[in-house]
Amino acid sequence: MNKNSADDIIQGILSCDENVISSIYKENYQVIRQFINTNNGNDDDTADIFQDTMMVIYQKAKEGKLNIYVSFGTYFYSIAKRLWFDELRKRKLKNVIPDEQEIEVIDDNEDFQNEILYNERHKLVWQHFEKLTDDCKKIIKLFIEENSISEVTNIMQYNSEQHTKNRRLRCKNRLITLIINDPQFKKLKNEKVKNTDQISRW
Repeated sequence: MNKNSADDIIQGILSCDENVISSIYKENYQVIRQFINTNNGNDDDTADIFQDTMMVIYQKAKEGKLNIYVSFGTYFYSIAKRLWFDELRKRKLKNVIPDEQEIEVIDDNEDFQNEILYNERHKLVWQHFEKLTDDCKKIIKLFIEENSISEVTNIMQYNSEQHTKNRRLRCKNRLITLIINDPQFKKLKNEKVKNTDQISRW
């Protein structure tokens, strides 16, 4: 893969091309790891920030909002850096964060903050999604994929569409309960975000 072919990389991310994803990790992971480890982080932080950076880029590309005027590696590093400094602020390690003017800014600040918030909400939802039963997870995924009640009933081999509706409601309520009981939810619920989490659609 051509390192300077940002458009090809973005298309590979959107299509979940394994070769492209693997190349992104190979070419960028150690750089991000070195940056985070020298700025009050560790290898676990690196893995989280790298994944979050991929999610931000994927979401922006999916919405057609991604315009890269530098190399992909430079853009990726900039996003990861901003995400890590945002995390340090949450940890109240302000003494290790440079002044705003010292941080390389490639993204629009308002849009970027919106991406961070969306990313945080997205992680919270799917973190608790993994706590559901396999049956509930399958039902939720089927509805997110926009299958009809009839289709879900057939796939799940339920006796009636009403039973499917009841199961969907119970699973959704269980997920919502898990989310609203998470302390992180209180910090995020009143923040403004332009994107809509997939869960709310069904």
